Amino acid sequence: MTPKNFRITMIYLGVLAIIILLSIFIYIIMRPQLSQLSQQQSCPVRSIDDISQAINAHSGQAYERDIRVLEDPLYPPLNRTDEPNFNAMATEVKSGDIYVPTNMNKQDSYRLIGYLINNESVKDAGGNNWKFFGRMKDRYTGEYYISPTNNNIDLKIPLTNDIVVGDRLRDLYTLPREMRFKSPMLNTGVYEYTEIPKTDFTNTRYL
Repeated sequence: MTPKNFRITMIYLGVLAIIILLSIFIYIIMRPQLSQLSQQQSCPVRSIDDISQAINAHSGQAYERDIRVLEDPLYPPLNRTDEPNFNAMATEVKSGDIYVPTNMNKQDSYRLIGYLINNESVKDAGGNNWKFFGRMKDRYTGEYYISPTNNNIDLKIPLTNDIVVGDRLRDLYTLPREMRFKSPMLNTGVYEYTEIPKTDFTNTRYL
């Protein structure tokens, strides 16, 4: 190797060494900032509770209502409007700004009041045996829905006037012993209604 080539080689090695040293120095200086940036960009692991809270925070009262329709046997089968309008309306109602009840009977809640049984050989959508739920909508009128006694069948049917054959179902205290319905999920024959006894207030254990 000639002296000229040797000098050129040493210059290249010196420059390379300087670049490596500068890279190491910059990495040491910038490492905390790079670590923080990486943490911000990475997706954190979220628990089921975190996800549930996030869904509730986003969807609000509409989500809670939808879950109760599916999971709560004492919540009626109700549809709703779009989520933003429903949440806005629900907030207004709960704050007392609109639809303020003037009759305390409007505060009644649904409860199991009896059972419906159909004795036809053809089984309806609920297996011919239904739990009968009701509440007093106002002083004179009740609201009703049924669900199968078989808990493996996920179904609720509102007993509205358009599916009740014959006299309308009125208050909870004058329900007929026999009912007929016009619904693709129910048989056309007679359903026998059996009311369950009410609470005996003399036994405080079962209030």
